[in-house]
Amino acid sequence: MNIGLSTLQRWLRQYRVKSGGTGRLAASCTNICDAIDQAMFTMGLQIHLRQREMKEEVDKLTDAQAVLDYVVGWPEGS
Repeated sequence: MNIGLSTLQRWLRQYRVKSGGTGRLAASCTNICDAIDQAMFTMGLQIHLRQREMKEEVDKLTDAQAVLDYVVGWPEGS
């Protein structure tokens, strides 16, 4: 999920108007924050694991050309 801060702020303003106050807004904000925290943790873990994989792959390279040809990033289909 990739949303900007301005998008989130706009959504929260609209939600506050629709809900007629802030009672439900606090719970929704908490849920959104929890979801964002979980997504950040999950992505951080995926990045960490990919870094470890890439380190192993690079350690197996035997010459300079292989290093130059190495493609950094996520494998196709990830």
